[in-house]
Amino acid sequence: TPANAALVRTSTVPQRGFELNYQHWWLPNVRSTITVGWQNNAMDIGILGRNTETLNFNKEFWTSHLNFIWSPVSFIDTGIEYFYGQRLTLLNQRADLQVLDYSFKVKF
Repeated sequence: TPANAALVRTSTVPQRGFELNYQHWWLPNVRSTITVGWQNNAMDIGILGRNTETLNFNKEFWTSHLNFIWSPVSFIDTGIEYFYGQRLTLLNQRADLQVLDYSFKVKF
């Protein structure tokens, strides 16, 4: 009804961020990549409400990746990657994530 529609508050969510990437070829079959990124969401907590779902939204998020990839032959990639992430929620709670990953890919 029109009376209920007048009670609805809406707003856009301003966001900003960046991502930087660099890839270095050590040899024709060995490479490394480093990536750093940041994102900020300026959410209005008054519009979202204070419930358990919305308060877990990210206010700020940092990530970084570093890898070392070797291609012994043209159709195989193998290597390790380190990932680090940090988030800040709307409740100003921080959490960190660190992952060390190995991969072996065969391209068809």
